[in-house]
Amino acid sequence: MAQSTHYRAAVIGAGPSGLAAAKALLDAGIAPIVVYEKGAQVGGNWVYSPQDSHSSVFDTTHIISSKSMSQYRDFPMPADYPDYPSHRQLLAYFEAYARHYQLEQVIQFRREVQRRLAVIISRVHGGFVADEQLSYIRVAPQSRLMQRRLA
Repeated sequence: MAQSTHYRAAVIGAGPSGLAAAKALLDAGIAPIVVYEKGAQVGGNWVYSPQDSHSSVFDTTHIISSKSMSQYRDFPMPADYPDYPSHRQLLAYFEAYARHYQLEQVIQFRREVQRRLAVIISRVHGGFVADEQLSYIRVAPQSRLMQRRLA
């Protein structure tokens, strides 16, 4: 008899890494998922704001890696983008990616994670549910991974 496994997952942040993580989880059949995004839109640090409301790019920022090395494998940047797109072009690209893969359906905007989460993974094995509370959470800001101990 084949075992079925069901997970619930949360992603913190709807920036480039959070969008990719959400898509990968959905592609792997891990659902339901939720993405908690502090801001009002996808894009993370690529959302320019002249206010001190969050860490963001400067108004004149362009990406320092080429578009061919920075685009998602399954979603190329538009052909008319220059080799080193501006932050506005990157933001439009991330918005298009989220729309294309219907990721906005799983994002809760203006939801800041302010304290420890009770992280529970539920597994369904042949009709019974086993919950486990996790001791660690991994957050992927941009391209590096941070590990945080839940206290």
